[in-house]
Amino acid sequence: MREAMKAIEAEAKERAGAKEASKAERAGADQDEIAQAVKQAEDKATPPAKAQRNFTDPESRIMKTADASFHYCYSGQAVVDEKSQVVLAGALTQQATDVDQLTR
Repeated sequence: MREAMKAIEAEAKERAGAKEASKAERAGADQDEIAQAVKQAEDKATPPAKAQRNFTDPESRIMKTADASFHYCYSGQAVVDEKSQVVLAGALTQQATDVDQLTR
């Protein structure tokens, strides 16, 4: 549980730092000012009260499933040769939808 809490806190700091860096860059700040703003944002960052972490598989994400419930899942895609029934490629993602998974 301690490791999960550390990971949740690290993610919150990373998000806050990235948000502040983007904001400072748009304002035209130099690199030193950006670094200082990021550090301050990371020091103040706290995770949301409802933040969750899957202990057994932290890379999976909560997704809505076909039965309208929510589960920790991955989204899988496979490319199969229709004639020979051979799997040509496969991939797992953390995105709930298959949009943008097939290249044209």
